[in-house]
Amino acid sequence: MRQAAKQTAAGRRPDGAATAVPHSRQTGSRNAGSRRQKRAAAHRGSHLLPSEPGIELAPPQSISYGLLMVTVILICFGLVMLFSTSIGKSMSEQGYGWYYILRQSVLLLPGLAALGAFIFIDVRRFNRPGILLLLYLFCTVLLALIFTPLGVEVNGQRRWLKITSSINWQPSELIKLAVVFCGAGWYSWLQGARRRGFLRQLKGAKKRWANFAFDFVIPFSAVTVWCVLIAMQSHMSAVLIIYLLLLAVFLSAGISRDSWRIALGLLLGLAGLLLILFLLMHEQQQLKAWLIKNPRLDHLVQRFNIFFNTGEASEADSYQSQQALTAIGSGGWTGLGLGQSRLKNNYLPEMHTDYIYAIICEELGLIGGVTVVLLFLLYFGLGVGIAFKTHGVFARILAFGYAVFLPLQAFLSMAVNLKVFFPTGISLPFFSYGGTSNIFFLTSCGILLSLSKFAIRSPFATIRKDEKRETAASDRSGLSVRAENGDSQRRSRGPEERHE
Repeated sequence: MRQAAKQTAAGRRPDGAATAVPHSRQTGSRNAGSRRQKRAAAHRGSHLLPSEPGIELAPPQSISYGLLMVTVILICFGLVMLFSTSIGKSMSEQGYGWYYILRQSVLLLPGLAALGAFIFIDVRRFNRPGILLLLYLFCTVLLALIFTPLGVEVNGQRRWLKITSSINWQPSELIKLAVVFCGAGWYSWLQGARRRGFLRQLKGAKKRWANFAFDFVIPFSAVTVWCVLIAMQSHMSAVLIIYLLLLAVFLSAGISRDSWRIALGLLLGLAGLLLILFLLMHEQQQLKAWLIKNPRLDHLVQRFNIFFNTGEASEADSYQSQQALTAIGSGGWTGLGLGQSRLKNNYLPEMHTDYIYAIICEELGLIGGVTVVLLFLLYFGLGVGIAFKTHGVFARILAFGYAVFLPLQAFLSMAVNLKVFFPTGISLPFFSYGGTSNIFFLTSCGILLSLSKFAIRSPFATIRKDEKRETAASDRSGLSVRAENGDSQRRSRGPEERHE
């Protein structure tokens, strides 16, 4: 008996015949299958996410190098165009041409550090209700601080907090990141609660309305608190972007059809009511008079007239939009050449921030303008591809939300330059001057890269499933199975039997 046991442990059957070593179907090597099994076993120690039962943490993969390359191209392209656009303004104001490009480069460093850090951090580790609640409260406090002496007024608008004597930042830029992150955490918690039987005791209409409240009403109300505080800062473009990002969260959250039907019905009813009120107040000029009297919202009337009623807008109000169209039209197909823009010489206000796309089209022509569009479309496509491959509602919402974030803001900025959208201050990511906003843009890129590395199922997961099926089939066919290092590994048939 001892001799038989030794022969079996040494890889020989009790009858003296050697047991065949399994081999890979693809390579034909007898050791390849064993190596794959060992690699799969090495990754079986992955544990479950606490907030998403049943979702295994996949082994780390390589990041999406395509997304990283597009991000680097956008950063470099943006720095070149910012230098070309701002050199004249920098010379006239500071006496040297590197002022804006140097500040932009320095403020890009924290963003690049955040991007690099997230490549090595599994962002799903932050999916904790306590962390998400603290983030929501922190963002709310920051928005409220704008109305204290800590708030800074620039160009008649109070939207900034002072970091240093020369650096200000807008808390609304952080809100754009937080709305996606908090939304992902909310729906991840809600999915786990429903698995544990939350609302299961309700029936019929009560259950549908309760689900609607948790699916739409609560997250919408929480975000509306932020948007009210931002609207009080007269930053309506940020309100629009935040609500559109919330819509992206809704679309990727896997909300039930019943909740969607209720939401769309209420939305259509509310839209009809607001349209009737708008027409009545517009007819009696009450809305216009109220907006003009409100010092924080009177600029909305000017922008409405610029977009819809050009004849009623003054020449000073429509000057910026007309100059932007002139710059875009003068570029032609190939542009005037890099650095050869004429409108940037104090003819187009804010040409290095909100209207930098017009200068890009003037210097690089239609080819340069379309190239910028294609880069952001490629970024969106790569981000959505990551979202489709991720596992778990938290990772899926994060990936889709941040895939939408940069292209959404970029296309709105281009639309303002082309006068197909209301003239409002929306920066072009990585191109417009404003280093603090680029920190948050790069942070969103880093989170996407983290998801592409950690939240996509490893090929070893497929090996585990296949191996379990093969092991079960081996047991049914009477083949020997042995355990090694706590993991069952299938022995192949003897040399007299053919491998398939």
